[in-house]
Amino acid sequence: MGMPINSASVSTSFVAPLQHTPRINDKREDYEPIIRLARNTGSQLIIDRFRPRPLVIKVMGNRLGPVNTPSRSWWSTVLKDVLTLCREYGVECMSAEDEWRISRSRKR
Repeated sequence: MGMPINSASVSTSFVAPLQHTPRINDKREDYEPIIRLARNTGSQLIIDRFRPRPLVIKVMGNRLGPVNTPSRSWWSTVLKDVLTLCREYGVECMSAEDEWRISRSRKR
């Protein structure tokens, strides 16, 4: 068995399933374990919010009950908490929007 990838001088980026959904996985206890894992593996997190299409809302609603679509204020609050926790753990985190802007600016 070889050495772990993050020990082999390979740049790793752990894109966690931090697609936050109101009332489903938007509490600190939902995402703190992922942030700890990123710290332990030296990974970067890209944080995104749930952006449902109407069919997805319908299917999820049939299985989970009413699905709330994220408001800007909800996302702002959750993102601020995640980024604060990332700083506390020393993990590099950014929103998907910021990652997109940075990656886009590199291509120019």
